[in-house]
Amino acid sequence: HLSGEEQGEIVSLINEYVNVYALLAEEYFTDIYRSLSPFQPKMLTRSTCPISLDPPTQAKLYSEMELMICVTANQFLVSQYQAGYMSAESINKVTNFWVSKGRPPVVQFQFDQATQRDMIIYNLRTFKFHGECAYNTVVLNATLYNWKAMAKEMSVRTFCYPDSVIRKHMHDTHKILEMLGGPLVTFLAFQELQMGALAAMKKAQEKQLKEADDKHVTQGAFHQPSFGKRTAQGRLTTE
Repeated sequence: HLSGEEQGEIVSLINEYVNVYALLAEEYFTDIYRSLSPFQPKMLTRSTCPISLDPPTQAKLYSEMELMICVTANQFLVSQYQAGYMSAESINKVTNFWVSKGRPPVVQFQFDQATQRDMIIYNLRTFKFHGECAYNTVVLNATLYNWKAMAKEMSVRTFCYPDSVIRKHMHDTHKILEMLGGPLVTFLAFQELQMGALAAMKKAQEKQLKEADDKHVTQGAFHQPSFGKRTAQGRLTTE
């Protein structure tokens, strides 16, 4: 008869062998699966939607748009705080959450745009908005919803947005700045930024169209009859 200690050693040894063989079997069948699989993951070489702005241009565009939004939102929040429209509970809620994430304190309300939006949501019934959002709750809710979506998308910086997405983001940015009562100098700077981006898109698309037309003409040249031409009477003559 085996003692309890000896039985424990045998069980432990068996478990070790089982674990080793399980790992070997997993590696074996993984290799077989890879060798039999006829398909390999494909890399997306080009987008089905036009992408006219290269990564450096997109990086500059989005950094300036985000800066305009954050600075304008901070000015708006400061004005609402000084007017007594901001609740102490919302300030504590945002700052406590910010500190819990191990983030350094900020001056005034210079959080990221998503946090600034959250602070506005907490005081939605007391804040005084600007533009159409001041009297139209449908436009206000739509602007805040689009801001949430845009802030989430801008937080993932891929720098390969299609033209249609960039145009949508620029449209939403203008609405956000209007809602927050951005100063004239900010709107002028944004307008210049927007016009530059649209002009760059147009230039890139015109270049692509020209290249496509040149390619089409070149390919079509092979279909032109070179062995002869028809006379006015319809007879074929050779030169």
